[in-house]
Amino acid sequence: MATAANSVHKLQKTQYVGANNTMVHTSDVIVKGNLTVVGQQTYAQTQTLIVKDNIITLNAAIDQSGVPISDAGIEIDRGSEQNVWILWNETVGAWQFTNDGVNIEAFGGGSAGQYANLAYAHANAAFASANNVAPQVQPAFDKANAAFNVANTANAAVANVNVYGANTNNSSFFALPVGTTAQRPASAANGHIRFNTTTGNPEWYNGATGFWLNFYQASSYLIDYLIVAGGGSGGGATGQNVGSGGGGGGGVLAGSITVNPTLSYPIIIGGAGTGTATYGANGTNSSFNTSYVAFGGGYGGGTVTASTSFSATSGGSGGGGYSWGGGGASLNGGAGTPGQGYPGGTGYGPSTYGAGGGGGAGSSSSGRGRY
Repeated sequence: MATAANSVHKLQKTQYVGANNTMVHTSDVIVKGNLTVVGQQTYAQTQTLIVKDNIITLNAAIDQSGVPISDAGIEIDRGSEQNVWILWNETVGAWQFTNDGVNIEAFGGGSAGQYANLAYAHANAAFASANNVAPQVQPAFDKANAAFNVANTANAAVANVNVYGANTNNSSFFALPVGTTAQRPASAANGHIRFNTTTGNPEWYNGATGFWLNFYQASSYLIDYLIVAGGGSGGGATGQNVGSGGGGGGGVLAGSITVNPTLSYPIIIGGAGTGTATYGANGTNSSFNTSYVAFGGGYGGGTVTASTSFSATSGGSGGGGYSWGGGGASLNGGAGTPGQGYPGGTGYGPSTYGAGGGGGAGSSSSGRGRY
């Protein structure tokens, strides 16, 4: 039999099993009214437990006038693993939980709780600071707005000013960008201007050459050049009845060239040839920017022994031919370089003193030695 709502009802399909008269009911049971179970344990062996009440009260048997001393909470049976639980610990007066059945932590405790508390403290401090600076922020905000309005007005005024092809009566100044040589813009355009504090000069950018030039510098100059090379030495003479030829003049080169003031142009100045008692030597070349070269003069012809001779050489101007008093054919001088000099004179063979003169540099044609 079961008692419900002060009435006695006979439960159908009920049987009593065992010495303890355990009641087994094989169909649904509906209890209309309160249900009080008195015993040491209530066990619901069911797949789903549904409770309508949204608040579950634990430890309800405590004396309402007594001091709480027992912890209360919910424990989860995990079989072979450690049970876990969440409970209110009366000793410490705080909620606690365990994730592994061994280590117990307080809600809001541990490192997370410390960081949360610290963040809370910082948030409060920031809030207090914000309240303290608020009186100063408003005036700054007002001034920023005022500056913005002035800037807008100034921009509007500038937008209406035509600075191209216009004169000004302002006696103040026009400010240029200022910086060192190292601070020149990497992507300058033709006509850009600035003041260079390294050189102490205003400068402009030449887009055609890719160089910065001072205001006083032109982008290029047309110059005239005259290049003169070293003259050759006379020929050597060993033995009797021998006349050595004269050395040719150094070549002469003249013209005009456009140069850039920002570039360097190498210049080489040639010297005269230094001969010996036996042989002569050509003069050395002179040049400008390696492309414009005047050639050194050739040396004159002569003899090494009474029976051995050498011819005059070519150069800017040719060296003169030698003479041999013992007789023989005329001996030609060396060739000159077209546009720089002329050939050397021809030696007169039958005469000891008939050696040819060296060629002139850019002057008249070759001469011939006379007896």
